[in-house]
Amino acid sequence: MPVLSNFSSVLLQNVGDMENRGAELNLTGVAIASPDVNWQIGYNISYNKNKVTRLNNSNDPNFINTNPFSGIAGTTSGLIQADKVGYPINSFYVFQQIYDTNGKPIENGYVDRNKDGQINSADLYLYKKPDPTVLMGINSSLKYKKFDFNFSGRLSLGNYNYNNVASGSTYRGLYSSLGYLANQTKAAEDTKFTNALQTNLSDYYIQNASFFRMDYMNVGYTFPNYGSKNFKLHVSAGVQNVFVITGYKGLDPEISGGLDNNFFPRARIYQLGLNCNF
Repeated sequence: MPVLSNFSSVLLQNVGDMENRGAELNLTGVAIASPDVNWQIGYNISYNKNKVTRLNNSNDPNFINTNPFSGIAGTTSGLIQADKVGYPINSFYVFQQIYDTNGKPIENGYVDRNKDGQINSADLYLYKKPDPTVLMGINSSLKYKKFDFNFSGRLSLGNYNYNNVASGSTYRGLYSSLGYLANQTKAAEDTKFTNALQTNLSDYYIQNASFFRMDYMNVGYTFPNYGSKNFKLHVSAGVQNVFVITGYKGLDPEISGGLDNNFFPRARIYQLGLNCNF
């Protein structure tokens, strides 16, 4: 006996638009060129700003679409990023924190932005963005007689992170339900919050993540030819992920998407090299 099934069709349609504007500049030059010294320098800079220009077919300027991939830990609310026409993509969707006279955040103290006398999801607003506005890079290659020195670094400006590690660190978290003390970060002492479930959506945890990172440094030496002109020996020592300069309070400011909640720290790698040609 044949079985008949009813099928319903779903039509998917692209309705979102985003605008990107920016500029890039690359410069490469030789600072010194002589028989004993050769110094080459490279520099690049890019400027980029994006904004959402359309989100739905009705072109409703007040429509807000929460990012389903911006889930955070420690709260039932779940999502920390959203999109709205006229704002950068994946802007953070948070409450506006109120501070005391000492500049400390007041627990569950938020601005009533719509002035209806209560604090709820209607008071959430879009604040800052995870993508940098300016990126710069610099690299150098210096040779002095038998010695050589190379480095490369990057600067990122205008990018922000949601510090989910800090937002989940509270006095309440110090005490386990099993009756023993639990580890928390220093952020618990900074805020003295007792309830992470209601404070995670505060813009206090949206932190400036601009940084300068020295990606690598390398120094080497080429030994003189002994006995054979075809024999060349070069030794080198280098470091990757040399250092980071930043005001960000989390583990690492360079986090894709701006959500600092599941990040494995980058390793600092030391290298020794030996190159022999004959």
